[in-house]
Amino acid sequence: MVVVMRLGVLIVSCAVAAAGCASGGVIMDGEGTGVDAQSQALTQDAMVAAPTPDARVPQVDAMVAPPADAALPACTGGDGASLDPATGHCFIAYTTVTRSWIDARMACAALGPRTQLATLNTQAETDRVNTLLAASEGWIGFDDSMVEGNFVWVTGEPTAYTFWAPGEPNDGGQNGEDCALTNRAGQAGRWDDRPCAMNYAFVCERVP
Repeated sequence: MVVVMRLGVLIVSCAVAAAGCASGGVIMDGEGTGVDAQSQALTQDAMVAAPTPDARVPQVDAMVAPPADAALPACTGGDGASLDPATGHCFIAYTTVTRSWIDARMACAALGPRTQLATLNTQAETDRVNTLLAASEGWIGFDDSMVEGNFVWVTGEPTAYTFWAPGEPNDGGQNGEDCALTNRAGQAGRWDDRPCAMNYAFVCERVP
């Protein structure tokens, strides 16, 4: 048993492992009120082990990225999907729902790792995506929001290929046009720049 005098409060405690402590120590305050130390300790432990959840704070598990070699899901989803056997890239089109360009980008990223709005680097990829879109025009991951006239891919990869419709991009409209879509009607599936806030179909791309 240990007796400690601290700031006028007499504390009588004992080690849990020591004999005679099975019933718990007693904390005596200056007025002689006794509190079961073991019950108090258990209450404090419970408060530490199970903090009040806060919905604003992400759970740790949700913040841990999957391993780089994690198996990718099958190339399915959206309103249609197509796997490019040459590259292993999976294109997923959403044609029955429409989103602004930024919301489409967020929707693609939410599908999982290595998934973004589609980046089209060859005519074969453009044709594949346009086939998925059918009669719809759809956002791709190409924009000049940072520097007008300098369109860049959301992935940061080099721009070695484009398929703009004649006279595009032209930054037309009252508020300008900073985001690109593909499969422009009447232009053989070519690209066009449109205001980013407009709602269109969109195509995501997942890379292996």
